[in-house]
Amino acid sequence: MTSIMEKAHTLANAIQESEELINMRNTEAAMAGDAEAQKILQEYQEARQKIEYKQASGAELTEAEQSGMEEIEKKMNKNATISAYLEAQREVNEILQGVNFILTKALSGEDSDSCGPGCGGNCC
Repeated sequence: MTSIMEKAHTLANAIQESEELINMRNTEAAMAGDAEAQKILQEYQEARQKIEYKQASGAELTEAEQSGMEEIEKKMNKNATISAYLEAQREVNEILQGVNFILTKALSGEDSDSCGPGCGGNCC
């Protein structure tokens, strides 16, 4: 069991030191320091909360609410700081999905040497 935990720590350290995670942390810090990005994110969070509350109560979203959310999402995509962070986050998620894929295949008895999501064809 100790060997497994040591390997898990080794994997965690490799992920922590990866270019992708470092990039995500850097873009997250840049986003935190960007007043315009923070304003857009706050707007997004408030709109998302309203929509989730409405949906939880069983109410249908109006066309105005849907289009309002789409407009906020467009603002997020147009903001270079937010867009860079979302891309960096996507890259980290791909790595984590690839690790999960490999573990799942190994646990199911399948060949864990084959690549999965996030491998880019050259991970194994």
